[in-house]
Amino acid sequence: MIEIIPAIEFGEVTAINDEPVGPVKQESKPATTASVADELLKLKQLLDAGAITKDEYESQKKKLLN
Repeated sequence: MIEIIPAIEFGEVTAINDEPVGPVKQESKPATTASVADELLKLKQLLDAGAITKDEYESQKKKLLN
C-alpha cells in the first residue's frame, strides 16, 4: 500500500497516458545577470537614500560583480 499524496508529489504515480500527475517540481536556478543588476540597483538606491556609505556600496558592488 502506498500513500497517494507523496507518490504524486514525487512523480511516482502517472496518468494512463503516462503524463505525470500532480505538481511538477522545478529545480532552483543559479543567480542570473538580471538578479545581479537588481541587487546593484538596490544598492544604489540605499546609497542614494543615505542608508549605506560610498565605501559600503563599492564593497558590495565588487562582491556582486566578482
